[in-house]
Amino acid sequence: QQLIERDVFYPLLGHVLGKLSGNGVPVIDGLPPMVSEDRLKALGAAAASAGSIGLFHAVGSTPEAPTLEAVLGGREPESSVVVNQEDLRSAWHMLTTTEASTIGSVSLGTPHYSLAEIGTLLELLDGRSVHPEVSFYVSTGRDVLAEVKLRGWERRLRTAGVIFVTDTCTYITPILAETKLPAMTDSAKWAYYAPGNLGIEVIFGSTEECVASAV
Repeated sequence: QQLIERDVFYPLLGHVLGKLSGNGVPVIDGLPPMVSEDRLKALGAAAASAGSIGLFHAVGSTPEAPTLEAVLGGREPESSVVVNQEDLRSAWHMLTTTEASTIGSVSLGTPHYSLAEIGTLLELLDGRSVHPEVSFYVSTGRDVLAEVKLRGWERRLRTAGVIFVTDTCTYITPILAETKLPAMTDSAKWAYYAPGNLGIEVIFGSTEECVASAV
């Protein structure tokens, strides 16, 4: 499976974008059309943390960018950069601060997990439980959690060992029970801020890898 078809591609691209663009307004060309809101959310959060990006355009996905010509308004870009696989690999290594293989916690949901992302998490767990020595946190909004409860997902996820955190992120406040062992995350934003804020080592990985490691 090509990396561009996986969710983990988008926070990695966002990290690269933030490093390259600073506080500019980048235009991303070459993505599949109509990229999902969750993927754009992960991309934007990573770009804003690694750089100072407040706005980006994704050709074929964001409203102002139906085509490259339309979003540029007939002008030439100030600069043009081709992002390659090595750039993404470098971003992955930058977001991982340790080579340790034992984790104490997993933190998902920075930015907050959507209903769709929590549904995917339920599918990935597939009836399995988090290892008793691993704390597994999912940050989300209280409105999303209310819908999760209505669908009967909350009880199943809590039984599996998932701890829900509402309306805040675990890199901001001292929520993590275990801070001596590394934490694993699928969020480039969390991986960027947690070492400085919490003094914790971080392993970045896909959501699938986070779940597999936690189990």
